[in-house]
Amino acid sequence: MRQSAIRLTRDLRNDTNTLIIPQTSEQFAQAFDFYQRRLDKGYSLTDCASMAIMRQLEIVEILSFDRHFQQEGFRALLRE
Repeated sequence: MRQSAIRLTRDLRNDTNTLIIPQTSEQFAQAFDFYQRRLDKGYSLTDCASMAIMRQLEIVEILSFDRHFQQEGFRALLRE
């Protein structure tokens, strides 16, 4: 499993169509604040960080089956 994760990460890092955004301290603080405000939802901190960055970049679609993104108004393409 780790070898698969390594290959996927390498492939993504070398893909010119993929944007990898390193998380800043400010982004972490924003995600953590959002996480604390959504205790009733069961979102992960990673979900909250992704949603915050997506909002910042005005991204509305995500290649995910995670219904949490739909709850926040995003299009989870694998659920359609």
